[in-house]
Amino acid sequence: MAEFIYFAGANNNCSKYSANKISKSRILFTAFLFCVFFFGNAKVYSQSGGNGLVGTPYQIANSTDWDWFVNGGFNQPSARSNFELTDNLGSFATPVTQMLDNCFSGNLDGGGFTIIVNITGQSYVGLFACLQNATVTNLEVKGSIDGEWRVGSVAGYAESSIISNIDNYATITGTIYSVGGIVGYMDGFGGEVSNCNNYGAVSGNFAVGGIVGGAANTNGEIIFCTNNSPVTGVENVGGIIGATFATFANGVVSDCINNAPTPITIIEGIDNVGGIIGCMYGAGYVSNCINNSRIRGVDCIGGIVGNTWMGILNVPPGSNTNNGQIIVLPGGTGIWGFIIGCQ
Repeated sequence: MAEFIYFAGANNNCSKYSANKISKSRILFTAFLFCVFFFGNAKVYSQSGGNGLVGTPYQIANSTDWDWFVNGGFNQPSARSNFELTDNLGSFATPVTQMLDNCFSGNLDGGGFTIIVNITGQSYVGLFACLQNATVTNLEVKGSIDGEWRVGSVAGYAESSIISNIDNYATITGTIYSVGGIVGYMDGFGGEVSNCNNYGAVSGNFAVGGIVGGAANTNGEIIFCTNNSPVTGVENVGGIIGATFATFANGVVSDCINNAPTPITIIEGIDNVGGIIGCMYGAGYVSNCINNSRIRGVDCIGGIVGNTWMGILNVPPGSNTNNGQIIVLPGGTGIWGFIIGCQ
């Protein structure tokens, strides 16, 4: 005969359980305790405050908040996609390494605070792998970022996005193409990089720029930006932009300055090397820009633009100023120009 045990319920009705059922209950309870102990030690992502709305953005104040942001917190509905830093992230911050089908599309206000990074990757490498219709402002980046192609301090790839008031001190290294102090590659329609300053050395191979590596965004703007550090590469190397491509139609590069910490040679490459832009492959305009650095190269070296396919249509006469020295290295045709190298 089975043994029966009675329990008093909350409604004072008695419930009858068999000993076998008690054993099962004990097993379930033990399993519950195991889950609490094991998963209770798992990392919980959160954020310090705010609800993501305009005026009350999500607040990122420490590494825990940033981990929450990186691990999916950035991917909020558009009405709740506003974020702000409220303190420096002093330890090495993890990059937002999304794929192109899941880019950051919100608004991040850095509040003038600093993020320190130590990022190594292959393609689409930066604090953000990619931005799409996003805004990133008021931020300082330090540390180092290393990749192969589409490498930048704020974003490896930016589509139709606005990036402004950024100071980059991180060293940026890319082994292949589209390497920039702020953005590796700009694409889409519109988009803007403005009031940005680069203080970190930038090096790469093809399309290497102190601010933007490659620009292909129609009606895009790179304005009021300054490069203050060496930029080196092989082909299409510029103090501000490495190369603008054919789709940079009606794009504007204006009021930018490439400075030189004399006597350091700040811009150096082999082909298509310019104080402001290495090569312009299509439409677009350069105006009110100043180069103050020495430029070294082998072929198509220009104080403002190394090579432009549309000549004075890209660079109107008298609209830019070159105060730097042009140094032609041996081994090529030696074509150079005080403003435009080749056209």
